[in-house]
Amino acid sequence: MDATDNGLVEAQYYGCCVVDLYNDDRPHESLGDRPPATRYAPSARPLPARLPQVEYPGHYEIRRVSSAGCVSWNGRAVFLSEVLGGHDVGFEEVDDGIWTLYFATIPLGRFDDRQGSMHPLATVTRGRSASSAGSAPDRNTKS
Repeated sequence: MDATDNGLVEAQYYGCCVVDLYNDDRPHESLGDRPPATRYAPSARPLPARLPQVEYPGHYEIRRVSSAGCVSWNGRAVFLSEVLGGHDVGFEEVDDGIWTLYFATIPLGRFDDRQGSMHPLATVTRGRSASSAGSAPDRNTKS
């Protein structure tokens, strides 16, 4: 173990101490000056071992996310997130070469097929569907 590893182990240790202090010892005014651990109760609902298969509309391009968090797009690996590993995601084309990435019904971002890059969606609060939210990346700027 080198010095860098030692620093990470130490940071993990102190991070856990802070979490324990915050949840188990520190009083919270909103809880009547009691720590959160005194109010916690685990959910009675069991979690499935695996989420059910997601169905996407027929016009979506469907890709399976690898355990490394990537999908294959036109012969190249595009990183999305390791969290999505093993799940299918859907790409809906919203403009020429511009796709909205979905997990189930949740829009995650815009994919620019020409540059092979992901971009955040503009925030939409009401009135428009998420598939039309945001705009295509400006081709004159570098990301």
